Amino acid sequence: MWLSEMTRGFRPVFDLYFTFDVSGERHVPRQGPGIIAANHSSFIDPWVLAIPFPRNIRQIINRGWYERSPAWQWFFDSNGTVPLEPSSTDGTFQVVERVLRDDELIGIFPEGRISDDGRLARFRPGVAFLAARTGVPVVPVGIRGAFESLPRGRKWPRRRTIGIHIGEPLTFGPERDPGDRRALFRFRDEVREAIATLCGQPDA
Repeated sequence: MWLSEMTRGFRPVFDLYFTFDVSGERHVPRQGPGIIAANHSSFIDPWVLAIPFPRNIRQIINRGWYERSPAWQWFFDSNGTVPLEPSSTDGTFQVVERVLRDDELIGIFPEGRISDDGRLARFRPGVAFLAARTGVPVVPVGIRGAFESLPRGRKWPRRRTIGIHIGEPLTFGPERDPGDRRALFRFRDEVREAIATLCGQPDA
């Protein structure tokens, strides 16, 4: 994961191009496992997330992207990316749970894909199922300005202020029934509402 660590080390270089507006750093888990959930409107989001976090975030990625070429595999491996097989739900959970058992942070974009217009889309239920199965807290993060810097179809990012706003961790909690789909969907919606507020789209 040396490339991810180098990203943080090169923060002064990024500061020459971007202006970073970071808030909520007190909510960053200093130890133990955590699920980092953020909105996804740009290809730069995974690297933006590395800026305020003193620990590596293991991002997940579709295995199809991971296996596009040996160069892509080297790049993703250098970032500590975790390839998943989307056709196997149980396999996906097992891989992610293994990372969390090692007390690492896993990064998830619950929308499942990059937004076409920068607006927050519907969340897939995976983040709620994972929180329910593991009991690991979900740290909501709202990213602002990434879409304006590098939307889909643009090859080079514009200079922009990038906001990274970290909210209070949310836990599924023992008072909820992991087998109750309504409880799972309510938790998913709570995570989405938190991220919507943090990324400046409270009405999304």
